[in-house]
Amino acid sequence: MRLIIGCIALAIIAAIFPSGLELIPIFGFLFLITLPWIWKSKLAWIGIPLGIIGIILHVNGYKLAGSPQITRSKPLENSRRVIALEPPARIIFSNGESTSIEGIHILQAVNLQTDWNFNLVRILDNRSSNPSFEVSITGNGKRANFLQRNRYFCGNTFFPTLFPSRLPSHSVKDVGEILVEAELAIPTTDDLVEESYRNRLLEVFDHTVPSVGYAKNWINYYPLGGIQKHDSAAIALGRSLIAPDSMKFVAGAYLLIAAQDTDFYPEIKKEILRRKARNLVGYDQIAQARSVDLDGILAWIDVKEARKQFLPLKFTPTATDTGTNCITKGAHLFAALGDIAAVDSALQLIDDPSIPEDSRSYLTKDLLAMFRGPTELPKFRKWYQSVRSRLKSGRGQLGDCALWLDDGLPFDEAYFESMAPYMDSNPPPK
Repeated sequence: MRLIIGCIALAIIAAIFPSGLELIPIFGFLFLITLPWIWKSKLAWIGIPLGIIGIILHVNGYKLAGSPQITRSKPLENSRRVIALEPPARIIFSNGESTSIEGIHILQAVNLQTDWNFNLVRILDNRSSNPSFEVSITGNGKRANFLQRNRYFCGNTFFPTLFPSRLPSHSVKDVGEILVEAELAIPTTDDLVEESYRNRLLEVFDHTVPSVGYAKNWINYYPLGGIQKHDSAAIALGRSLIAPDSMKFVAGAYLLIAAQDTDFYPEIKKEILRRKARNLVGYDQIAQARSVDLDGILAWIDVKEARKQFLPLKFTPTATDTGTNCITKGAHLFAALGDIAAVDSALQLIDDPSIPEDSRSYLTKDLLAMFRGPTELPKFRKWYQSVRSRLKSGRGQLGDCALWLDDGLPFDEAYFESMAPYMDSNPPPK
């Protein structure tokens, strides 16, 4: 009788405290095991096997109450380790074999054993520094799957519940989707690809392109830096997404900006102005889609719009790093658009005594890094003044800000030779 009362008391305590919920079935199974010594009946002996079976099931994750148990997922059949990616859509395995998968265009060659890619490691949730992964070929050899580690948070794993589920450690994911999400590939416009699969890839791509229009103080460049200038696959996809009825217009416009498809900039501007006008007179789901980015896109394709939106460059005293970073990004933006005058404005702000000294130091370091030359401000000023009339700016092969002299090429030999007398290792010119 005392044992029964003790078990009941412990069960009540466990029920009061959520962390003790898992004790309820344990005490119940223990009670069943001891039942023959409490209840003098032949029927009570059935409690022993029931209690033992209950404890075994509980330990293996089949619980009446308690915390969910993470179980190891079954490995994929015939899986092989991917060690490299090559355009246009080839994945290379550790045994030297390779195959091409449909629906994607890989932007550039990647050696997964040596080239660190943060996005891919984050998506894979790889516990090692090696982002290579194993895949299983499916869909008649045209697609590939891999096991992605599931991320369970405290609400799933640490709070006991009634009848908790057994949670799988991994989920089967499509390789094409994760390469798009990792910004290593973009969807293709190939009509032979199954429409439902292509739409899935486009949704992933649209979600991957982050919005940069919410804070104009942060003048951001299009985030997919792996897009090569005049990449035909990127241009084809971008042009297909900027139609008037497209919900993915913003992603398509950013893609064309990254590929520097200047021939299509007038079409982008025309559609932006149409959507902005439509938003003024009523609600249009298509025109409203990511409309916060429209002004930012307009600034990237029209230097006059950029001047209207972001000049003059101003220091923000309430946020030191944000303020100086805004100035630097503004100088980058205008230089990428071919307007070097914003650098002159930034240099004037460096001389402004009303700006805190540490902020001016931060701005100086960030601005000088843009030119890849002298790191000492006095030497940089002398070099800059000597080449200012010849200095040209624009965008490089990957869309970043590039600089050159006269009719030269971005960051070419003539550009760096002009810096030689002003570099830190050389005495300043007389």
